[in-house]
Amino acid sequence: MQKTMNRIKYLLLLLGFASFSFAGDLEIINPALMFTSKEEVKAYIYKTESYEDRVRYTYTGFFWLRNTSNTTQQVMTGMLSPGHSIKQDSIASVRLTHPRKSVDGSLLVPSPSELKLVTLNPSEVALVELSFGSSVKLTQFELEYSPSDHYADRFQFWTGTVKSDIIDIPKH
Repeated sequence: MQKTMNRIKYLLLLLGFASFSFAGDLEIINPALMFTSKEEVKAYIYKTESYEDRVRYTYTGFFWLRNTSNTTQQVMTGMLSPGHSIKQDSIASVRLTHPRKSVDGSLLVPSPSELKLVTLNPSEVALVELSFGSSVKLTQFELEYSPSDHYADRFQFWTGTVKSDIIDIPKH
């Protein structure tokens, strides 16, 4: 019984390190996000069936993805959709994903140039740019790069999740 438990613990330990090393293939370095505009917008309120004046803040930024593995990695730097949620007060969690798109129920397949695929050798970096709007004035953010492959490994780009630390946004 004890021998079986030790084997299970060993297997779980190996699986834990395997998933960690996969996520460790890339890291986000030098993320930067800045306020670019503030505009008054009309928001439609379904509950009251009326329009309401709101403020929309626009943010633009970039970061570098670094290949921290010992092998070549292909990364997607285009067609990433930034979604964000407010974690607390004015701290945003910005998640870059590649959503599945379809036309009349058929998978919409982009060209490799639309995906902006970049092949990185060990220790090389690729630039990723982003822009999004928020109804909240942000002071800090964290990034999550999380592309998904909807194309049966046709393009062979890296998939997984990499997160940054919380970063300050310059005052505006």
